[in-house]
Order: sequence, then structure tokens, then C-alpha cells
Amino acid sequence: MHLINKHKIKLQTRGRAHWIDKSTKIFHKVYKKDNLLDDPNSIKARLSQIVELTDTMKFMPKTSYLYEEDILRMDQRQLIKQADLKEINPKNRLSLVEQFSQSLDEVYEDGFIHGDINRKNIIYSEDRLCLIDFEPSLLQVKDRVQQWMSTRPYRHHEDIQNNNITVKSDFLGFGCFVKWFLLNDNPPQYYADECSKVISDFKVQSFPFQNLTRLFVN
Repeated sequence: MHLINKHKIKLQTRGRAHWIDKSTKIFHKVYKKDNLLDDPNSIKARLSQIVELTDTMKFMPKTSYLYEEDILRMDQRQLIKQADLKEINPKNRLSLVEQFSQSLDEVYEDGFIHGDINRKNIIYSEDRLCLIDFEPSLLQVKDRVQQWMSTRPYRHHEDIQNNNITVKSDFLGFGCFVKWFLLNDNPPQYYADECSKVISDFKVQSFPFQNLTRLFVN
């Protein structure tokens, strides 16, 4: 892939660059290979898992990866946004959340951790809530700083203490989104403490996202 100058500059300074090819409707994202800090075997397994999941799960846009010398390239089908999340009819929101939680439970059963579930990575497309932005490595060098690929307010305090990312952070991001999406009166991060307490007391069994939905809604 030939990178134009502005993408080359971003890749060198930030460790990544992204753009949308309007003719093919493909979202491209490139990473410096050396900036992906997870174990190489773990990265390989994660990439394979993402490709497989996005090939079968309707709520995840089809995604592929390709190494080109010292660069990893991600190609992701661009979703057509039907409406902004705030514009969705409130009467339809709970059913959308329930459908979303069922899909998340399916990828949870496959052992997949997204790492950064929040409203910026959720799009309303094809009459459902869709999840995007699948990082190849949860630990990276970004903007010349080593960091976890998770938005701080939605990273569970136990993960912060243990210096990792687990499904608890996915639970927290999901919970904050659900509260914001259904109540629509405060920003998602407002609910972080409340949701974190629920998650700390939550016993993970089958269908955790669906069970958490019931707790967050009540």
C-alpha cells in the first residue's frame, strides 16, 4: 500500500494513521509493527479471531489484516450510519440494547475482549447497534507513549490496579453506554462509579452482558 505524505507523518509521529477510501467504502488503519506490544503469538491469535468473528457476526463490520514489511494494515468495511445514537426513537432503544447484549455474549463466549466499548465505537447501522474499532494489540505505543487501548473512564479499576485489560472493562464500557443510551440525561462517564460497583459484585456466569443489562436497566 502506498501511503501519502500526511499518512506517513502520522504513522511516524503517532504510530498509526487512518483514512476512508470513499470509492471502495473501506476504512483503512495502519500501525507500526514495533508499536504493538502484546506477545506476537497473542497478536496473531487475536487477528485471526477478529477476522473470523467479523466474517460471521452481523454487528461487527468485516475486517482483515495484512503485514507489509514493518507495518500492519487493517481494512474494515465502512458501515452506513442510519442515524446518530441520540436520534434513535427512545421506544426502540431497549430492544436494541437487548439485541446488542446478545451479540456481545456470543463474542464473549469466544473469549474476545474488545477493550474499549464506548459510544464512539458503537454505530447504528442496518437496524442494529454495531461495534467497531478492533485493535490488534491491547497494549501499544501511541503518540510515543506506551498505553492500554482503553478509554480511561470505562476501564475497570481492577484492570487499572492490575495493569491489564479484562472483560470487566468491556462490562463497564457497556454499562455506561446502556445508562447513557436509555436515560440520555448525563454523559456516559457519569455512570462509571455506579456501574463499576455493580460489576465488582457481579458473578460472571453464562450470558453476562444480557444479565448485566437487566441490572443496569432496573
